[in-house]
Amino acid sequence: MHSTGSGCTYDDMRSMKNQNYDGIDRLTGLYNGEYALKEIQAYMEQNPECTAAVYIMDIDNFRTVDETLGRLFGNEIMKEIAAAICQVFRKQAVIGRIGGDKFLIFEKNYESVDRIRENAEELCHRARSTFKGEDQNFVISLSIGIAIMPDDGYEWKQLAQHATQALTYVKNHGKDGYEFYNSEMDTVDEPADAWMQKNKSLYISGERGADTERSFDSFGYELMDLAFQLIEDTANVANAINLLIRKVGLHYGMNAVAVRELINKPRTLRYMYEYVDSRAIPNRKDSEWQYNMEEWKTFKDHFKTGYYLYYNSEGIDFDIPEIQSKDFLFQTFLEVPVIRNGEIVGCVDYIAFDREIHYSAQDLSTLKMFTKLISSYLFNAKSAYQADLKMEDLNDHDMLTGLMKYIVFKKKLNAALKSLDRQSNIVIIYSDLRHFKYINDTYGYDVGNNLLKMFCTKAIRDVKGLIGGARVYSDNIVIAAQYPEWFADERIYQEILKKNNLLNSELQDAFMDNNINICTGIFIVKNPKIDMEIALSNANMARKEAKKKERNTVVLFDDEMMQSVVRQMQLNAELPNALENGNIKVYYQPKIESGTGKIVGAEALVRWQKEDGSFIYPDEFIPGFEENGMIVEMDYYVYENVFIEIKKRIDEGLPLVPISMNISSVHLKEGELMDYINYLFDKYPIPAKYVEFELTESIYIENLEAALELINSLRSKGIRISMDDFGSGYSSLNLLNNLPIDILKLDKIFLNGDDLTANQKIIISCIIEMAAKLNIRVVCEGVETSEQVNFLTVTGCDMIQGYYYAKPMPQDDFNVYMDEHIKVKPTVVCFPFDGDLKSTDGKFEAQCLGGTPEYCNGVFCGKKALCFKGGDIMQNVISVPTKVYTNASYTMSCWIQTDNVNRWSTAVTMEFENGFNSIMPNAGDLKADFRIKLSNENEDIWHDTGCEIYPDVKWHMYTVTYNAQTKVAILYIDAMIGGYMESVDMLNGINRILVGGDIYTTPLNGKVAELKFYNQSLSKTDVGQLYKEECASR
Repeated sequence: MHSTGSGCTYDDMRSMKNQNYDGIDRLTGLYNGEYALKEIQAYMEQNPECTAAVYIMDIDNFRTVDETLGRLFGNEIMKEIAAAICQVFRKQAVIGRIGGDKFLIFEKNYESVDRIRENAEELCHRARSTFKGEDQNFVISLSIGIAIMPDDGYEWKQLAQHATQALTYVKNHGKDGYEFYNSEMDTVDEPADAWMQKNKSLYISGERGADTERSFDSFGYELMDLAFQLIEDTANVANAINLLIRKVGLHYGMNAVAVRELINKPRTLRYMYEYVDSRAIPNRKDSEWQYNMEEWKTFKDHFKTGYYLYYNSEGIDFDIPEIQSKDFLFQTFLEVPVIRNGEIVGCVDYIAFDREIHYSAQDLSTLKMFTKLISSYLFNAKSAYQADLKMEDLNDHDMLTGLMKYIVFKKKLNAALKSLDRQSNIVIIYSDLRHFKYINDTYGYDVGNNLLKMFCTKAIRDVKGLIGGARVYSDNIVIAAQYPEWFADERIYQEILKKNNLLNSELQDAFMDNNINICTGIFIVKNPKIDMEIALSNANMARKEAKKKERNTVVLFDDEMMQSVVRQMQLNAELPNALENGNIKVYYQPKIESGTGKIVGAEALVRWQKEDGSFIYPDEFIPGFEENGMIVEMDYYVYENVFIEIKKRIDEGLPLVPISMNISSVHLKEGELMDYINYLFDKYPIPAKYVEFELTESIYIENLEAALELINSLRSKGIRISMDDFGSGYSSLNLLNNLPIDILKLDKIFLNGDDLTANQKIIISCIIEMAAKLNIRVVCEGVETSEQVNFLTVTGCDMIQGYYYAKPMPQDDFNVYMDEHIKVKPTVVCFPFDGDLKSTDGKFEAQCLGGTPEYCNGVFCGKKALCFKGGDIMQNVISVPTKVYTNASYTMSCWIQTDNVNRWSTAVTMEFENGFNSIMPNAGDLKADFRIKLSNENEDIWHDTGCEIYPDVKWHMYTVTYNAQTKVAILYIDAMIGGYMESVDMLNGINRILVGGDIYTTPLNGKVAELKFYNQSLSKTDVGQLYKEECASR
């Protein structure tokens, strides 16, 4: 053994540990805090002129490590960190554990500051490499503060304080690193005496810190040794546990030690093992105690500090009546919980009747460790028993869910059907999780598997008269149970519905997802002669009906469903002849461009017309055909008819719009769709721009990979893709992030009801805005009212589809509608005002009234603009020929720059026999305004719309549109909708068009350029394109 103050090394510590020296921390093998401090102070007294580096460090977030991995695992991490420190500082350093997870290093005669830095970096690196178990989502890291002697002080207190301040700085700036002390780290608000009190373990000899908190006495190590030997050598777990609790009882002089474990009854503990030191004490092995709710809460509250310790001498009432013996008064009672997976599953009671046992910190640490050993023994014993049972059932049960395999279930169900008597009915319950595949794809298979296991476990829980339950495939499960014959169908339905609702809530709470929803179908077997496969099929059919509904998760198979089964069989038989005889008709519903009323597309729909002229509508036959796969044949029929009609109009030189067709999920399973589409393009060579395909949102959710493959193949041919029924599925926003789609179809569910609510408007607006930023066009289907049309138009929806404009119509009617509403390229007359008043085509020339036109630098590079300087009414105002106005629906666009605030000055106005319109850049309340005034015999009607544009010296493009068909007028500023007016009657009889002023207000003080007149009401998309093109010329 070395003398105090000499050059102690890591080898000295090893020697001291081997001699069981009191100065060694038993867990890590380092000096404890007291001894490390003595060594440092002795060395500094003997070497006052020495140089040294002081490192103070702790393990970041170590409490989380303890709680997550357990204290034993935490101890191992502590030991590994200690070993790493010793490997970095093998010579000329005092190394100590100074409390909890904190370490101290006093490096004598350090080599250089660079070397100190290397040592700190090496320590941080080794900490990050520390083993922390499987699949942990955190890392082990160190924070280190460093002070240097003599630069940062000559006295130990000063060095320790400075190193601690550096450590605190690291902790406050992200952890996982090191810092050298500097004066800026001084704790201004904390007096030195307060700091010293808080960190006294760093400078007061005899203060052991928390180095004993984790340590066991020699008995603790002996006990662990014995426990591990028993695990290896003893097959009988009961004998091992009884031996261990007896050893503990004898060592501490306890009168009884009892091991109690939670059993398969609510809040019930059973005495599994017990040691008593006298026959006079009753042995309660195998007895049980069931707690009421209040008692159970009290029991669990005892362990908030990790254990419950009672001393009779303290005069506190003992509040565990089930433990207290009538014949023996407790003097000392210690109870330590048995915890597994974060839950209390039992406890170990340490009892003394005849004396008080005052436990030291090491005693408590040893007993808590021992309780964990008992927990491990119990768990291993139970696991071994369950493994034996599992081996027996392995061939009959699904490994993931624990339910029967389907073939085994069917054997049990068939046997139950054969033995069914008149006093019983068999109920078949067929269930699945809505959008389970999407949950798997989005959150991963681990989450999906955990959800499925919980679903299956709870679904079969407490089922009355259980026959068995099986996993059919994926998330589809089926359960059979026997109910008394006198149970009414409604009662059975209500019981299952109640259980479903409860299970929905439990799954949603457990996985924090309110969209988890169970769909269940019920079939009640009352005829024992029914074929088992038919009974299962009927339950499955009811499940599919439940899946179609929004919230009602349970459907009982009834006579109506039976009739639909018969009906579907008839339709299946009739389809081939219907296709051959032309009874399957293709109908078209137009898609209308917002703000213009012009057709820009259509959706191909299918109708079944019988020989007598009556119709079978899609919702009667499409679901059944999708289920049996016959939808493929029908879809191919529709596709070819659409290709034929497109080719026909091209050959006849008639205008066209793109036609969209629907793709069923069955096509993704068949995998032959692209071959057929390629065949159609070869047979009917048409431009791909006239073909669109719509896939419902549910298709993407159910089979994302196959959908993506199909989309990419279609888009590679130039075919546009639309997501249909957007918003009707599980989580559409996640899909948009990954899917290469061109068009988004808002589901009619967003327009539910005649009047749009404030929430509906907010949701629709946000979706349209989001789609625009993603360069995805939006079409809203199911539009039926003018309010909906007007709102969608001003919100920026690109296309509208619904009964408001047109119902689905047969081919001939659609051709007529298309010819009447087709979008044709508008004509435009442009006055650039680039040094003259002529139009670009030379056909028109404006005139200056009351003066000579003035020009100045314009909005476009190298071009001029008209310059207006205010003045008297009608002075230097430009008159544009009225022949540029050729249609009641029109668009007028120009660039305007206002030099000064001039309210109510007109930039451009059109005067009619019954009123006028005008663009005013600075109207009342500094709002850019588009005004329309209509006059009749009785009154003047004023329409104003605008938005706030504060006067500046920038150019802005002002565009106004008017649609005579919809009576809608819109103001755009820099292609953004600035205002919207509806129910605006048409102005008649153009009189004149003025630029720079009017007969009512002071002329404009500003500039005007690039004035254009269109013979159509341009759409928002067109206005945006125009603005984009003109900005490119600036």
